[in-house]
Amino acid sequence: MSGYIDFKNVKKKYKMGEVEIEALSGVDFSINKGEFVVVAGASGAGKSTILNILGGMDTASEGQVIVDDGACEALKTHTSLLPKGIKEVEGSFMQGSVIDVLSYKGQLIARGITNYSSDELKLIKDHHSDEIESILHYKDYDEVIHADNLVINKG
Repeated sequence: MSGYIDFKNVKKKYKMGEVEIEALSGVDFSINKGEFVVVAGASGAGKSTILNILGGMDTASEGQVIVDDGACEALKTHTSLLPKGIKEVEGSFMQGSVIDVLSYKGQLIARGITNYSSDELKLIKDHHSDEIESILHYKDYDEVIHADNLVINKG
């Protein structure tokens, strides 16, 4: 997919007490710039959830980044994740979402709160932090996930 807006394997779960409700389960779609789109479906199908995620009022529940060996080793010393170490971005998520950090082999290295959305990360991945502003035309953070917002998998 390479539209103006891409949803790739978007998932959203809500917790209500002990009950977990899956509002979206692996939703994929692409919207091209200038395209007119209607969101239709039965009650409870996830229309409002999709629109809330698109509008930034909610975030997807899942996403992950694949990092190179250098980033894997650096994260084990509890440093921040920088865009240079990211090689792939999977899923659709907003800034502030909790995402998984995986090695090329699929091993869970860490989990943390991202400072950038999946769309932003697709643009800045494999770039140095000092290039973020020239790519995005703004820069709020040097790191994708700050060390203080990162939990390292010891397993």
